[in-house]
Amino acid sequence: MVKLSQKFCAKSLKFVEKNVEKYYSKRKKKIFSVIDKKSRVLEIGPGTGVNFKHYPRGIRLSVVEPNPLFEEELRKKAKKFKFKFDFNPGFSEKLPFKNQEFDFVISTLVLCSVSDLEKSLKEIKRVLKKNGKFIFIEHVADKRGSLRRVVQGFVKVPWRFFGDGCRPNRNIGREIKKVFGDVRISGYSQEGLGVLGWVVKSHVFGVAGKV
Repeated sequence: MVKLSQKFCAKSLKFVEKNVEKYYSKRKKKIFSVIDKKSRVLEIGPGTGVNFKHYPRGIRLSVVEPNPLFEEELRKKAKKFKFKFDFNPGFSEKLPFKNQEFDFVISTLVLCSVSDLEKSLKEIKRVLKKNGKFIFIEHVADKRGSLRRVVQGFVKVPWRFFGDGCRPNRNIGREIKKVFGDVRISGYSQEGLGVLGWVVKSHVFGVAGKV
């Protein structure tokens, strides 16, 4: 059964994604450039498939998406970009794949909403091949004592509903470092997110390697 929060998320993403994506595109294009058309790629929580335009045409792309309302749109976009594509309903805490299947795992603005972050990261690491790469862009908790961090804590309950599980005050960068031994990570403030987006302006991006 589709939850009310999933319905809200599906409608709101389709409404705002084009305006928001233009501010992420340059960074995505750069960090996804290491993916070649022979790569086996897994994307966690792709939503409407906004990242698909940054991948090489013809790659083998698998997705795991908990919201069934996105499936039709994802299949349409995968066909457009000529991906060898498979859609998997489910959650990142229990990925339906064998060990060491993927060259790359992609996560953009998703880990804020998973139920068990540590378990999800361990699953991502499990399905990566040796020397595989986990590529991520995520919004994170602001520094302790800042006004934004206070606001993130204050709004976390309604934010979690309207964001389909999103936790604005999660320290995702720290958790990635705990699970992966080889991590290149940078923090930055994301522009162009609007008035409400001020709450989640603090971001990290980078690459975590499986060694």
